[in-house]
Amino acid sequence: MPQNIRDWLSWLIKLRIVVATTLLGVILGVESAAASGDSASGLFRTTLCIYLAAVVHYLLLRLNSRYVGQAYFQILSDLSIISAIVYFTGGIDSYFPFLYSLSIIMASILLYRKGALIAASLSSLLLAGQHILTQQGLLPSTVYAALDPRTVKYLIGTNIFAFYAVAYLSSYLSECLKRTGSELEDKRGELAALQAFNENIINSMRGGLFATNLDGVITLFNKSANEITGYSPERIVGTHVSRAFGQANWAGAGVPEESLPFRFEKTIKNGRGADTHLGFTVSRFLLEDQRHVGYVYTFQDLTEIKALEEQVARKDRMAVMGSMAATIAHEIRNPLTAISGSFHVLKGELPLDAAHQQLAENISVEIKRLYRIITDFLAYAKPMNYSPRLVDLKELTCDTINLIKNSTEISGRHEIECSFDSKRSWHCQGDPDLLKQVYWNLCGNAVKAMPEGGRLSIQLEDAPQGSVKISFRDTGTGLTREEQEKIFHPFQSSFSDGVGLGLSVVSQIVAAHQGAIQVTSTKGKGTTFQITLPRQAASH
Repeated sequence: MPQNIRDWLSWLIKLRIVVATTLLGVILGVESAAASGDSASGLFRTTLCIYLAAVVHYLLLRLNSRYVGQAYFQILSDLSIISAIVYFTGGIDSYFPFLYSLSIIMASILLYRKGALIAASLSSLLLAGQHILTQQGLLPSTVYAALDPRTVKYLIGTNIFAFYAVAYLSSYLSECLKRTGSELEDKRGELAALQAFNENIINSMRGGLFATNLDGVITLFNKSANEITGYSPERIVGTHVSRAFGQANWAGAGVPEESLPFRFEKTIKNGRGADTHLGFTVSRFLLEDQRHVGYVYTFQDLTEIKALEEQVARKDRMAVMGSMAATIAHEIRNPLTAISGSFHVLKGELPLDAAHQQLAENISVEIKRLYRIITDFLAYAKPMNYSPRLVDLKELTCDTINLIKNSTEISGRHEIECSFDSKRSWHCQGDPDLLKQVYWNLCGNAVKAMPEGGRLSIQLEDAPQGSVKISFRDTGTGLTREEQEKIFHPFQSSFSDGVGLGLSVVSQIVAAHQGAIQVTSTKGKGTTFQITLPRQAASH
């Protein structure tokens, strides 16, 4: 309300300037021809007072925030100026008593019924008072022609009646306007609260949500949609859905209306440059009158679910392969042992020349390779002997790195470094022998991937949800996207002399420790394996 009064007071200052300018024209025109020189001079001074009052009220409005007091002051000053105008233009016989009514109307707007009645009473006193003072000779008469007492009573009575009638009607309308304004403010507040409530509901949804018009232009994008896709609402709202999420069976773009609602899945490149697999559900956006104005999309991030599905499928395949490996080992290993023994007996008893000796050596090498494959099959297939206890990962890392540095596979061109906070400790519940096997396999693969030399970095750091992350980063040959997708599958080796079971065993060991393993690689730039294990505080 104070701000509303301030707006009206500002408008009243502007109106006062308009009235003063009009009055100045009257002085220079009609009144200067009919009025005496004193009256014209008085009107001119009154006009200057109006301009001065406008300046004073403007300064008060800028410097003072007591707007109700200023409203009373402005109404009182206006009534005084109007009284001067009426006096200098003929007193009771003036054409300007209607200006009192304007001031009363303004008082009813600013101060409601109380202000209107006060303004009407003051107007009546001022109009009648100046006539009495003129009759008593206390003020010079400015009446153009003598008036009989009856006419005087008529003019004063009709003006006073008009003042109070205007005060009553204008205050009634002002009160109605006040009530309507209050109701409108209440409705506006309720609407704002309802809108905020709806926005809070939309933004509190765990799933992404966005809406489009019939042409597919996005009009709404909630907070979860921003978090899932990495797209800000400022970037997305106003763009076509196909530009934001790529080409697909978007509603309104070739999809039959009778098929709504429908579901589909799509992989997009999110705002962070990563592939994100999303599951969409689309339905019509209908108003209360069932008018169709657009479409509503809800979606979920299925990336982790897809990864889990792939892990489950990989484990199923690994289980099948494990069963097959056990069968193969049972059926082949014993005959292979017999063949190897017989061959060595024959090799020792038969005289062989150099060429035949080389062929025998080749046969011996291949028999050993087959025997190693069968042995790896058995290691992969047999149940894992898991003996968990509290493991200090920092100590295990340092010990394993020292052993690896002294292995024959490491040359002077290889560099192995370890990075962790020496003041921190990382413990987990696990089998140290199996974890060492993980270290050996990953470090061995990293060295093989760097035949010309390079750097292998092993890092320990905290991970979300109370876990520890172990990173193995090399600068080797790297992997293609297809190789990364199959790298944990059995018999998928990127090395010519590899069997392809090492990383499958690593995956099994990590899963047995309730951890997770991920690989990221760029062909020609290196590979990073990240293992996440549940962390456990050391007991004292």
